[in-house]
Amino acid sequence: MLQTFHTRLTHKEKFTPDVYLFKFLCINPDIIRFEAGQYVILQVPQPGGEVKKKLYSIFSPPTEMKTFDLVVKLVQNGIGSTYLSSLQLGDEVIFDGPAGIFTLKEEGKHNGRDKVFIATGTGIAPARSMILEHLKKHPDERFILLWGVPKEEDVYFYDEWKKLHDENPNFNFIVFLSRAVAVSKPDHFMLGRVNKGIDELHTKFGKPTGGTYADLDVYIAGDRDIVESIRQYLLALGADPLHVVTEKFV
Repeated sequence: MLQTFHTRLTHKEKFTPDVYLFKFLCINPDIIRFEAGQYVILQVPQPGGEVKKKLYSIFSPPTEMKTFDLVVKLVQNGIGSTYLSSLQLGDEVIFDGPAGIFTLKEEGKHNGRDKVFIATGTGIAPARSMILEHLKKHPDERFILLWGVPKEEDVYFYDEWKKLHDENPNFNFIVFLSRAVAVSKPDHFMLGRVNKGIDELHTKFGKPTGGTYADLDVYIAGDRDIVESIRQYLLALGADPLHVVTEKFV
């Protein structure tokens, strides 16, 4: 059963021209318990007392129980975007949740299989939450992040990903730039779409534990059409459909 959370906006930060970080402090109840990868449901007040709802994946890990972060791409005239962009620090905001099944499956939390997270745009939110939560618990398993954005200026938290990589030999990541013509950090940036990273998984990171795409646990999040396209691409390469989990943003 979903809970209703009364929160207060405590931090608002512009990452890119249209992507913002929002941090909410839980007031009542004063903590939130969720599984990495889940989302909350924003209540957007409307004229006449009506409420519309928008779903946003949680960007922060479950260990931060008194607050939670959202990374939101602001869409012009979007219901949630218009409301969130108008918020000032200290404003009270209501959410329902947590909800969602885009989480590391119980049988996959410590099964020795490599875990590949494929994200486009703000699909990085649930991927980050899951990586931060489970990499510490299972440092002996390989975690690979493939993140697709248009240009280098659309990347955020790069220093965090780099630090995580430097401190964890079993974590690696590449950011794919679909509209760029050059990269400044060749170790972790590549030109092209995320599909390029899927093609080069074996050569870039070595063969999966087990040897084939069927031996991977894959988690894909982002725009609905792109996610389905990536899923079908992986299945054509031999990925096991029972081990390809998706979260499709509307």
